[in-house]
Amino acid sequence: MRGIRRAVNIPVTVKIRSGWDEDSRNAVEIARMVEAEGASMLAVHGRTRVQMYRGVADWDLVAMIRDAIDIPVVGSGDVMLPGQAIDRLAAGLCDGVMIGRAAMENPWIFAQIRAVHDGRPVPVPDADECIDALRIFRDGLRETRDDRGFIGRFRGLACRFVKGMRGGAAARRAIGAASDVTAVEAIFADFVREASRPESARESSRAVA
Repeated sequence: MRGIRRAVNIPVTVKIRSGWDEDSRNAVEIARMVEAEGASMLAVHGRTRVQMYRGVADWDLVAMIRDAIDIPVVGSGDVMLPGQAIDRLAAGLCDGVMIGRAAMENPWIFAQIRAVHDGRPVPVPDADECIDALRIFRDGLRETRDDRGFIGRFRGLACRFVKGMRGGAAARRAIGAASDVTAVEAIFADFVREASRPESARESSRAVA
């Protein structure tokens, strides 16, 4: 930590988990050390390393850490809907919310959180916006993945986009069996256009509140 701070002239932030496992939940101690070494902000995921993404994130621990140190504390874990982010902030559990997996399934969650915060209608993307977003991910992947790793990762992203939508399970199976990018995009486009029809959208299991 000291070496990093000496090497850069920008704020240094740190992200930790609650501990390695249930027998070593030492996040409060680590948080105090991080603050003492000059970090500008601390992000805390409320699960242990052993848990990975299993179980439930411990937001009481996030709040405990916020009370224990003076630098801003950003909470992470299980924030899948805009209202959940607002609730955690309103309850004083953290100074900010970090979102990971939910943003891979719903890149619009940040705009939706802002809308809830401002009391505006929550924006829901239409089919064209979904298709455009997947293409942006596709182009970004091409810059960072070789040919062997690209198609698998792209299929995974497309599957995340349809998760929680009515008929999404069948779409994920079809996407998973697709052998090339063109096929993935065609299956995805057909699915989101059907899912965006008023009668289908009303039946979607994906909530935004």
